[in-house]
Amino acid sequence: PWGAILINLALVVSVVGAFLSWTLLAAEVPHVAGKDGTMPKFFGHESERGVPSTSLLITNLLVQAFLVITLFAQSTYQALFYIASAAILVPYIFSGAFAAKLALTGESYESGERRSGPLFAGVLATIYGLWRVYAA
Repeated sequence: PWGAILINLALVVSVVGAFLSWTLLAAEVPHVAGKDGTMPKFFGHESERGVPSTSLLITNLLVQAFLVITLFAQSTYQALFYIASAAILVPYIFSGAFAAKLALTGESYESGERRSGPLFAGVLATIYGLWRVYAA
């Protein structure tokens, strides 16, 4: 019996830690982007204690809205899952394309350094990413 209690306590600690880390991660990305100017400036707002309050509020409101939407239909969750799965592929496409661009132009390479391998990998990654978006 004591082993089950220990496992349950460890599970609770793990779930709470995962929830906290994902909440902070989801709020940190728009906060930093707001401070850098790549997202609206209000995402970069911090409270007097240095907490990214606006970013936390907006991201958690969006999460709650998506959770409420999933209550109305099971297919809604699947649709949101497919959209998120396709949207996460876009940065991979750009990463592959940028790797191919760097290999083509020779930026960030020493003179005489072979670039055919990175060029092939970048082109292949871009094509694969485009195919995955099309397939999604």
